[in-house]
Formats: sequence, C-alpha cells, structure tokens
Amino acid sequence: MRPRPDELMSWSGELAFFEAGVVFRGQAADNRLPRHSTVQLTIGLDGPVALRVGGATTASLSGPAWGLRPEVPHALQPGPRGGLALLEPQTRLARRLLDAVGPACVAELPAGLRARIDATGPLAGSLAALRPAPDAAAPTDERLDIALRFIAEGRGPRLVERAAAACGLSVSRLRALAQKRLEVPPARWLMLRRLHRAGRSRASGAALAEAALDAGFADQTHLSRSMRRAFGVTPATVAALVGRGHAGRRP
Repeated sequence: MRPRPDELMSWSGELAFFEAGVVFRGQAADNRLPRHSTVQLTIGLDGPVALRVGGATTASLSGPAWGLRPEVPHALQPGPRGGLALLEPQTRLARRLLDAVGPACVAELPAGLRARIDATGPLAGSLAALRPAPDAAAPTDERLDIALRFIAEGRGPRLVERAAAACGLSVSRLRALAQKRLEVPPARWLMLRRLHRAGRSRASGAALAEAALDAGFADQTHLSRSMRRAFGVTPATVAALVGRGHAGRRP
C-alpha cells in the first residue's frame, strides 16, 4: 500500500526499531488521534513540539518535551523537527519515563531528563542515557512475566486465554494484572507486539504481505488497517522512514 499524499508531504526523517520499541526523528504529519498501548516520549528538536490530546475534550499543548501514558488519544502537530519514542510498557525504559513524568496522563518531561537525550547521534542509541540502573527496575510479577513471554512467542487463536492458563491465572485476573502493571489489557499488548514484529520484518527487507503473516495478521490489509488505527500511519510510511534509521540496535 502506498503512503497517502499527506503522509508523503510531511512524514520525513528516520526511524529505527530496537528492543524497547521504536524511535523517530524528523518531521511528522498532521494525523488523527491514535490511541496506542505504548509509553510515548516526544521532544522538540528545532523548537517546541505541539500535541492535540483527546478524551472528553481535545486540548492543544505546546512545550519542549512531553511524556504520555499508554492509551491516551493524541496526535503530533505539524511543526519543527522532533523526536518521538514509542516504548513497550513492560520495559524498564518505559517505567523510567513514567516515573519521571508522574501520575498525569500527559506531562512535560523534566529538563534534566531532556538533557540526557542524544538528539544528534545515531538514532537507535539516542535514549541510551535514560536507561535505569538494573537495581532500579520496578517490581515485577512473575505470573505476568510468564504470560507476556507466552503471548510474545505464541501463535494461533485464543492466545490470551492460553497465556492465562500457562501462568495459572484466570483470564479476568490476567487482564486486571496487566491493566495494573502495563496500563493496557493483554489483548492490546498483543496487538502492540504484532505491530512491532511486523515493523521489524519490514525493516529487515520483508515484503508487506510477508511481514503481515510473520506477525500474525490475516493479510497485509489487516496489518495496514491495524497500524493506521494504532499509530495514524501506514506500513508503507514506516518502511520509507526505517531505511534511514539504524534498525535493531539496542540503546
């Protein structure tokens, strides 16, 4: 699928996948309000970054950098170049960001944390200085860890139900535990993992249809629809940007 004309005009820059998520540096398009399951960091590189944040009402925000919790409807506004990181909520890097921004759904990133982001070096290593020390990791629940590994590695139908059985929990208890720890239900986390896997496949040179099947989507149309619903862009736009980044490196 080709990018829409508005995407081609505005989404310019570079994108890279790494273990904790995906990072982008460049100029974003005006897009609808996606609602995805990642922890997001957005920083202005040549000036303030502007966001539209949805909910009961839609608010416009502008500032040097923002942290957003999962499931917050929002959209980047056209403007100066910026940096964007979408972090999987179970990672230590995501928890580090959430600890810094506090309990709000959206909050300005503290100046001390902004200063530790490498905005000019290799993209995939730009967040390396934000990684917390190993002994600073947030407490985890072994049952949730087992379930997430099962979901990440699994295939086939009823994956969440089978993951719950694998870790000795009911489906409702697993959902409650995931909501508490990740702030997203396991089914939405599974969609995030599938989109991440498809993106990495595209970054490694796989065709769109191949990437879709590798990630567990029915076909490329299913993948395109899911990615646009979650992130507001198409896989074709991701593929065009990822060739300019440094895929697979760990920050």
